[in-house]
Amino acid sequence: MATRAGLDIESPGFAKDLWHAAQQGYSLDPLVGIRKFGPHHVVVRTSLSNVRLTTFFAGECEVKIIDPSRASLVEAVGCQVQFLRPMECTTA
Repeated sequence: MATRAGLDIESPGFAKDLWHAAQQGYSLDPLVGIRKFGPHHVVVRTSLSNVRLTTFFAGECEVKIIDPSRASLVEAVGCQVQFLRPMECTTA
């Protein structure tokens, strides 16, 4: 759908980075996160206003983070994390 609308999510650049960030999976339950994402995972903190529930089965644990730039790293387990600063918009 994004590609049909003209968003180039395959070429390197802002659109691909935005698409990748928006498609990340997050869990409210640490055990679900560990089972789903394995031994390499991160724990982040963000405000509740930045989270949307995406599944409506027992537990409702999976969420989407609306603006990843508003999340802060709490812990990285089995991996290294580099948070990228949000890109500034400029108008011509």
